[in-house]
Amino acid sequence: GTPASLAPISTIVAEIERAAAAQDWLEAATASLRFHQGLVGTLGSPRIDAFFATVIASSRLAFAAVAEEASFQRSFAAWDRTIHDLLLAGSRAAAAASLRRYLDERHRLGMLVYGMIGAAEPAA
Repeated sequence: GTPASLAPISTIVAEIERAAAAQDWLEAATASLRFHQGLVGTLGSPRIDAFFATVIASSRLAFAAVAEEASFQRSFAAWDRTIHDLLLAGSRAAAAASLRRYLDERHRLGMLVYGMIGAAEPAA
């Protein structure tokens, strides 16, 4: 996207970073979800937006069940910033690769938090 089309996402990244600095993990998580919703929104597809809205709702429910939000959320502000900066620089392939690693790590941590994998299992 162009810098102008990424302006709303840039604002959200700043919100994520402020919330993380204040250790307001609920707000950091909520803003991170808005960041990803904004990324999806740049596709311009109402159908994908509607689908992703259900993903966001499910994610909010999952976050509510996390006992130790700080350990779960702490690293994600940096990921969001990296993805944003790569997009802003026009490095779409690198941003996509970073997003894929982010999603893989988030999935692995989610599985770990919910006891679906053992702590000793390596990331895929």
